[in-house]
Amino acid sequence: MKKRAAFIIVLLAVVSANLYFGLPRLKTFAGIDEPLWSYGRVPQLWKAVKEGKWKKTDLCDKPGVTLAAVSGIGLIFSDNPKELEKLHYQQKTPEQIQKITDLYYYLRLPVFFFTLLTLPIFYFLIKKLAGRKTALLSLIFIGLSPVLLGISLMVNTDAILRVLLPLNILSFLVYQKENNKKYLYLSGVLLGLGIITKYVVNVLFPFFLLLIYLKYVFDGKTEKDPRTYFKKALADYGIMVLISLAVVAALFPAVWVKPKMLLNATIFSKAFHRVWREFFAVILVLAAETYLLRNWLSAPICNFLNRYRRFFSGFVYAAAFYLIGYALYNTYSGMELFDFQPLFNFPGNSDFEKSMLSSFYPLLFGLTPLAALFFILTLLGNFWQKKSWETYCIFTLLFFMLIYYAGSALNGVGPTVRYQIVLYPLACIIAAIGIVQAINSKFLKKYLTEFNFYLLLAALFVFSIFSLKSIQPFYLSYASDLLPKKYVLNFRDMGDGSWEAAQYLNNLPDAKNLSIWADKGAVCEYFVGKCNDSLKEKGVKNTQVDYFMISAGRQNKSLAWGAERKAVFSGGIKPKEIYFPDNPAEFRLNIDNRPTNFIKIIKALSVIPQ
Repeated sequence: MKKRAAFIIVLLAVVSANLYFGLPRLKTFAGIDEPLWSYGRVPQLWKAVKEGKWKKTDLCDKPGVTLAAVSGIGLIFSDNPKELEKLHYQQKTPEQIQKITDLYYYLRLPVFFFTLLTLPIFYFLIKKLAGRKTALLSLIFIGLSPVLLGISLMVNTDAILRVLLPLNILSFLVYQKENNKKYLYLSGVLLGLGIITKYVVNVLFPFFLLLIYLKYVFDGKTEKDPRTYFKKALADYGIMVLISLAVVAALFPAVWVKPKMLLNATIFSKAFHRVWREFFAVILVLAAETYLLRNWLSAPICNFLNRYRRFFSGFVYAAAFYLIGYALYNTYSGMELFDFQPLFNFPGNSDFEKSMLSSFYPLLFGLTPLAALFFILTLLGNFWQKKSWETYCIFTLLFFMLIYYAGSALNGVGPTVRYQIVLYPLACIIAAIGIVQAINSKFLKKYLTEFNFYLLLAALFVFSIFSLKSIQPFYLSYASDLLPKKYVLNFRDMGDGSWEAAQYLNNLPDAKNLSIWADKGAVCEYFVGKCNDSLKEKGVKNTQVDYFMISAGRQNKSLAWGAERKAVFSGGIKPKEIYFPDNPAEFRLNIDNRPTNFIKIIKALSVIPQ
């Protein structure tokens, strides 16, 4: 009873903290990319379902069906999004801005509640996997992570994905631990939901296949007959795949009228399009080798790796330590090796080597300091440990991180905070496992009674609240105090500071008759005057501008555009001139108190000619 009470108290505390920090932000945030969903894709899905136009449920290349379904609940309480969309760049009345604010509030609220409702599921699966204490610690680390809270407050596919993908991995691991089919079925359902959220989830198909063999490598001696194990495991894998495809087919109506969409969502998706032939070849070889040749090759290889498991896992750990060490050394040496930050400005054009070398930078400094510290210590402490279920879980989660980084790098995608948001819960779980291992060690076990463990939970809760308070309300732009102030972790933020800039502009005299240019278009939705965010020469040529709103996160993109197109504003103002650091700013906001992560508003007449 006491143990159940501890879970309820921790859960209520975490949810209450989320509501306290998160609810006000739902109305005071101007997000980038959100208009694509709020005005277009979310109402498109619900309209298509209402009218039975199933083909139109193919919303985009994400495809974002689960996001649109969850967020769309808010349409019941909102005005017509299409009518509000027309106001984006126009002059607006305070009443119209209030309607836009309400629209975003009601579309964001179901997404936020969805992430909170999954916290008990996280607890239940982690408890099954690694015990009650690990589950309670994970609940605090995951539930009070600033970046996870930040993404949960947006109409964005990553808000849903950061829940579905980690839960999917946890469910499959519980299935492997308990050999209980219901967790296999749950994994199949979560996999299907993940696929219709964002196609990157397809990476789990080869990963789960790999886990069949990794489990035997780590735990082979418990299997009396390897051939029986592999036959059953591959059959179960096939069941999970079929369940996931059935979920996609059932909940993605575009598949009903165009069955090929099922292939486009899986093997022909961006996550698979380069390797689907090789993946199918591997499947066929493994199936033939298992059912026809009685594992004559895989069993001896796995038995060999089992005997030298420590060397095998040590190689993976060594790769992780190298990348972690590289990220830490480069950061604290003043980016001596190469500057990570420009890589995150243009994450879609990343070099493989640089992408891999910078991969742990956003993760380590995006975790709260204690979570990051215990994450590293846990990896160090399990580098050469004897076989146990905990070491297998840690290794599996770490191995997935490396595979995820490698896959992103191969596809030319830089590892920004948002692009690797699904890894933060996994890192939090690793940190929690490590803390419990330390608690159960001979040195600490006699000191850490059940009561002292609850004190530890309380302390971690308080420290996590401090982290949230320190960044409030710019949660997605969080960088821990371990990161030197001259660096920015999340250059590709999703609009932080835009709402605050709009409020400043709206309070200027005769604001409704002013004209601005902003490098973050999100500010335009909340500004009462005329607004322009064009990056095209025709869009700015001879455009009258009273104020410029500029940001560190968009500076490089705007300068590149200006240099290439040679565009000028009215009065002959060039793009590079508005970013000149000596221009006097009417308004400046340093996000996270980092001077290099700024939002500035500059009067056009104050721009210094270059």
